Amino acid sequence: MSNEEYLKYLQNYNDNAKLFQIQNNILILNYNGNFKMPLSHINLSELNPSIFNIDPRETFQIIYVLELLYKPNLSESETNFITNYTQKYLSLNDSVLDNDNDDKDRVWCLSIPIYKAYDPMFTNNPTAITISNVINNHSEIIESGKNKQKRLVLENKNIPTIFDEEDNLPINLEKAGFISLIFIVAAVIATVSYITYYIIR
Repeated sequence: MSNEEYLKYLQNYNDNAKLFQIQNNILILNYNGNFKMPLSHINLSELNPSIFNIDPRETFQIIYVLELLYKPNLSESETNFITNYTQKYLSLNDSVLDNDNDDKDRVWCLSIPIYKAYDPMFTNNPTAITISNVINNHSEIIESGKNKQKRLVLENKNIPTIFDEEDNLPINLEKAGFISLIFIVAAVIATVSYITYYIIR
C-alpha cells in the first residue's frame, strides 16, 4: 500500500489524519501553518497509527526525525531540530516519571524515533549520534544531582515499598512486617513473664 493510499484509509477513522495530505510522495500538514516533507524512506503503513492521535505538529515531527535518521549528513538547522526534539522528549518523560502529568501516550509516540536511533542500522548516522549525545548529557546531569529526577527502583508491585531515611534504601514491607512480628512476640513474652513472676510471689 502506497503512502497516499494508506493516508486515505487512515482518514476514514482518524480526524487528525485528515489534516495531512500527500502529493507526489510529499507529506503536507496544514495546521497552524503549512509544513512539507518528502517521504523518501518512511512507509506510513509501517508506523503505529497511534502517532496520529497526538498533536498533528508532533506527528509531523516524529515522521521528520525518522526520515532524518537515514540522512548521511545534516545541516545545522536539522541538528538543532533533533537536539530540541530530543530535549523536549526527555523533559516530558521526566515529567511523566515524576507524576507531574499523564502524557504517557504522547511520550510513547515521541519516543519512537528516539529508540529507533539505537538500531544498529543507524547508530553511526549523525541523527542517531546527536540523539545519543543529548541523552548521555541528560543522564550525566541527573547523576550529578543537578536534576532532581526521582530514581527508579525495581520492586514487586504487589508488595509496597518504603524508604529508609538514613540509608535511603528501599525496605520491603513484607520483611519489615516479619521484624515487627518478632518485636510484638518478644513484648508479649516479656509482659506475661512479668505478670507471672508477681502472681507466683
